Amino acid sequence: MKSKKKIFLVLLVILFLFQSVEVHALDDVYEVYDASSPEVKENFDNFNSALYFYNQVSGEYKNAVLKENENVIDMEYGIVEFKTNEGCTLETTYFSNYRNYEGSINGCYGIDGAYIARSSDFNNVYFYISGDYAYTNKENVILHPFEELNVSTSKYEIHKSQLSHNIKTQLQNDFYSYSINLGEIKNIKDGEYYSYDGHYFYDDFYSMIDDYQNNKNDYPINIDNPYYNYYQYLSHRSLSNYSYQEIENYFYNELCINNKLNSYNDHSKDNANDIVNRSQYYNELKSFFEYQYLYGSNALMMLSESINESSYGKSLSSYMHNNLFAHFAYESDNERNNSRYNLLESSIYSHAKYYISGSYSNHRKPSYYGSFFGNKVSGMNVMYSSDPYWGEKAAYNYSRLDKTLGEKDKNNYCLGIINKSNRLNIYKDKELKHLLYQLNNVNNYSFIILKQLEDVYMVQIDPSFNSDNLYDFEKSVAYIYKDNIDYLINEDKVNEYEFVSVEVDGAGGLIAGQEKIEFKIKKGDILPINSARKEGYRFIGFNKELVPLENDENYIAQYQKINKIELSNKLNLNKNDIYDLRNAKLKVFYEDGETETIDIDSQMIEFDDNEINVVYCGLKLPVAIKETSPNNIQEELISKINKNIESYSSNKTFNKDDLSFIKENITKTNYLPSFKEVRLLDEMLLKDFDKKIFIDDELYNLSISGIGLSAKQNHSILFNLLNNTYYIKVKKASKSSYDRLQEVASAYNFDIVDAININMSLNYQDAFIDGPVIIQLNIDDLKTDKVYSVYHLNNEGDVVKCRTTQTNNYIQFMTEELGDFMILNLDSANNYVIDDSQENISIDNDYFDNHGIVRSVLVFALISLLGFIMIISYYLIGYKKERLWKDYIKSLHQKVIVQEEKPKS
Repeated sequence: MKSKKKIFLVLLVILFLFQSVEVHALDDVYEVYDASSPEVKENFDNFNSALYFYNQVSGEYKNAVLKENENVIDMEYGIVEFKTNEGCTLETTYFSNYRNYEGSINGCYGIDGAYIARSSDFNNVYFYISGDYAYTNKENVILHPFEELNVSTSKYEIHKSQLSHNIKTQLQNDFYSYSINLGEIKNIKDGEYYSYDGHYFYDDFYSMIDDYQNNKNDYPINIDNPYYNYYQYLSHRSLSNYSYQEIENYFYNELCINNKLNSYNDHSKDNANDIVNRSQYYNELKSFFEYQYLYGSNALMMLSESINESSYGKSLSSYMHNNLFAHFAYESDNERNNSRYNLLESSIYSHAKYYISGSYSNHRKPSYYGSFFGNKVSGMNVMYSSDPYWGEKAAYNYSRLDKTLGEKDKNNYCLGIINKSNRLNIYKDKELKHLLYQLNNVNNYSFIILKQLEDVYMVQIDPSFNSDNLYDFEKSVAYIYKDNIDYLINEDKVNEYEFVSVEVDGAGGLIAGQEKIEFKIKKGDILPINSARKEGYRFIGFNKELVPLENDENYIAQYQKINKIELSNKLNLNKNDIYDLRNAKLKVFYEDGETETIDIDSQMIEFDDNEINVVYCGLKLPVAIKETSPNNIQEELISKINKNIESYSSNKTFNKDDLSFIKENITKTNYLPSFKEVRLLDEMLLKDFDKKIFIDDELYNLSISGIGLSAKQNHSILFNLLNNTYYIKVKKASKSSYDRLQEVASAYNFDIVDAININMSLNYQDAFIDGPVIIQLNIDDLKTDKVYSVYHLNNEGDVVKCRTTQTNNYIQFMTEELGDFMILNLDSANNYVIDDSQENISIDNDYFDNHGIVRSVLVFALISLLGFIMIISYYLIGYKKERLWKDYIKSLHQKVIVQEEKPKS
């Protein structure tokens, strides 16, 4: 019996060993070589022999590499590439060694990490990224020896004491997808540096990997002065020094935001509506300051996060779901059922109350690693986003806002950085006798220092200790030992704010979901309440003028009663489609006899089961539901496009009926055709195009694709003697158009190249396009170190961003409307050396202007006719004058005769 047990145990051990060792196929081929001298390679038939040799030479070779078939399975120095997919939905699950938690990284936001090692069973890969040391399954990553990289990795760059992070999201070329400015850095010379934590920088890749592998900081060039970006490590439990009026002035006057979105197109494919001067922030910015004070979340930090998540309030989610933060914490069943906030303000409210105060500032929650933006080892970035550099991007948005506004928030607080601590005690009292709470496994943690005592710092704490997540800046303070702090940032900014108490009465309505609220605001600030809500009433303000407060104060909400509301024009919507609210108006009738007509915006649309309503101040109006959905047309459209492009690409055949369907429906859906699709569809349609094209351009040698797909005419053709001809004319834009485009472009720091007008006529009568066309311009002195953009002033006066690409000599942009365009550029971390491409119609291959001949003949005939008429008229007038003169002389002669015949008296 004992022998059977022994045999069973032996079998279990063998089974365990078998499972823990990676199995290799018998026909696998293994190589071991030095990546710095790849011509010397040793080949092996089995894994164990290859591994033994690899371990032997690892200390001798500069960069020993172990390869199985075509895949690197171990190396000394290199990077890991996180696998991605086309839709950027693939996320790499990993386990953090520092934090002892499971997280995720999306390679579409940062493709490379520093390689550290393989696990003993070769199933896992250890790497370092965004400050975190972690491992993931070998199937999630691809290993690249440093010497075999044909492109740059993500790097930090210092130029004129400004630090930038150039981030890669692909390894096919040297282009960086993001370049994030992280502010001023001192005592480091200009140049490019390696780093995967943003604190310590290396001028040598091998030294960096040596440090990471040994968990040390022996070789960075700033060994005694690690860099911590102020905006990245400032706690949300801080106050902005700006008023909401200053922020509104910036968005409305500087960024030229003059209304909310009323439709949605993202032809430029950057997750933002193409209309530059419209944003969901319009009339909503005060809410950031309201919830700063109620739930203790810095207004500009929240705004910066939402800028990152909603693309300046222009994302599809902000338009369709009133969601500025791309997360969900709904207050009502209606919101949960429809997966959308009923109001934009609700999105800000939920972020401040539930995400910041209730979760990412709550030390009892698993998401808590500090309420600053941070990175993947500390702060919100640990759990908030799979983007490893989300914290840097949010910090950059904050610093950019602050710089534009006057840098009132820059270095306003003293920050204390704790490099690493196994256990951190936070006390209620300055004597450090009564423990308030405790933090474990602290890495790169940041505190706001409010006061220095002898051996103690008074600090602003993250937890609110309030069941409703409300936060009191004045009372939420505690004490820690000075010795806990490793670095101080802005030591001269240790200070406390003074506060006043404010009470606001909703007067029968609700303010932030409550009938009456009490909170404290910074002395000298103005009451930042956005609005009160009372069903059937419009909020018109408070009983007192809003002025900077020096003492405690109370306010009462005021309203205007509404009798009824009605639609000014018919509105049709479909719950599952992107709704179009252009020209959607609501007429409001007040009890006092006043009426007004207002634009219907996205937060006035409410879904209730199968009904759609327009809601204003609690009053509802039903909306007609569209019977057919553009989504159904879109599916058929995409199918026909794919089928014909595939057929045309392989054997130059296509279906004419399909092309007619595509041409008719291309603008009836939200499908965004690619540059290649427009070119090929246009090429097919031009084969049966019964009109010719003539380009008149002495400025940019314009060429074009898409006329066959998108050209329309305004009215019937009166002049139609020979072939119908489209005339495309390029000239300088008018001064008024230039000024409007410049106003918006300058707000985003573009350099202006030129502004032009492109118009089209068909046989000398106005014609227009209704669909996508590609316009290519030959730019003199096109700079490869700049990225080019094109803005368009549309017929409604909105400024539209065009999808733009560039090559060595050309820029190409896609538009659905002709008119005035401005060519812009920005400095870039990339160098755009790209082969030129060709459009279907150019000056070299366009149609000969046969209408020009007819026009010349007609002009000559007209001049000849006019000359003939003038000659005839001359002779006729001369003849008439002669007759008149003869008649006059004859009449005089007759008068003389009469006088002579009269008898004398």
